[in-house]
Amino acid sequence: MMAAGKKETEEKKPTPQDTKRSLRDDAEENLSRSPKSFSDLEGQTPEQLIHELRVHQVELEMQAEQLRVAQLALAESRDKYLDLYDFAPLGYLTLSDKALITNMNLTGAKLLRVERSRLAKARFNKFVAEKNTDEWHWYFLNLLNQGEKRSCTLMLIRGDGTAFPGRLEGILITGSDGTNTVRIAFTDISDITQVEETLRESEEKYLNSIENR
Repeated sequence: MMAAGKKETEEKKPTPQDTKRSLRDDAEENLSRSPKSFSDLEGQTPEQLIHELRVHQVELEMQAEQLRVAQLALAESRDKYLDLYDFAPLGYLTLSDKALITNMNLTGAKLLRVERSRLAKARFNKFVAEKNTDEWHWYFLNLLNQGEKRSCTLMLIRGDGTAFPGRLEGILITGSDGTNTVRIAFTDISDITQVEETLRESEEKYLNSIENR
């Protein structure tokens, strides 16, 4: 019984000829519904019919050219966006609602000194110093739950084990399908922290000199 049923199913599979016939039937049905049917062409001379066909052909060629130009413009715009994204002065990354990396630009990968191909689906907290893991956890949860732009400063660990102070600016993005993602811009602020440390040391030295007078 099962073999017979299987054979019957195989016999009912559409052949290429059936598919071709179905497409032709659909085309003829669509043509009959078009504003300009065959009845509109009755009474026209062969020359007039040829002229109509040539005009229609030119219209199709013009539409194809417009589509080609639009596709080229779209590709050019996409390439410019990718260049701006990848070579921006800041690191950009996108995280899933589970804090998994779904995308990162080249600048971000260079800041972390990791090949970008190795970052896909990695947890970002692996690049956060252990002393800042709790701070990172609450920062990410607040981004998810409150949806407001937030910033924080964390000590980040590069792929080679060296560390640097990173400034993070994040925001929640909700897609049309309701999926939540977090986008974060981050940068190395070692220079800023070094200047702040130098100013603090200078201030302490100045205060000590006054007290010792």
